[in-house]
Amino acid sequence: MRSRTTSIVSAESEELRKVWYHVCTNRGRGCYNTQLKENGGCTIWYKEKELLSDIEEHLKCNVTQCEPDIKVPVDDFDGKVTYGQRKALGGGNYKSHVDALAPTVLELANLEREVQSPFLHLGYMPNQLFRAF
Repeated sequence: MRSRTTSIVSAESEELRKVWYHVCTNRGRGCYNTQLKENGGCTIWYKEKELLSDIEEHLKCNVTQCEPDIKVPVDDFDGKVTYGQRKALGGGNYKSHVDALAPTVLELANLEREVQSPFLHLGYMPNQLFRAF
């Protein structure tokens, strides 16, 4: 089940931050190599402003940012979304979606049974196992 309301809080820095980026074979377990990746180490510089720009470009919208006093600005969804409201009012439009997919799911189940049954019966006839292929 998907969440209907999502909030993400990210503390980003104006400065570059050195973060772990393990390239070692043990995937970081017991690793203390703080050299940069390009110098054979397991860290990279994290450019948060650049990453935020990439995310905004991908989403094709600006990410709402808080002021330093952590007051969240009002946006288009403010007060309009109540967690669990749709469920309390009888759910969403899942029933029509399920009804539309039911014939396809039934067909796939029948096809799977048709394909799997002969294979499963091969296990009971060990002499014929390799003859079938």
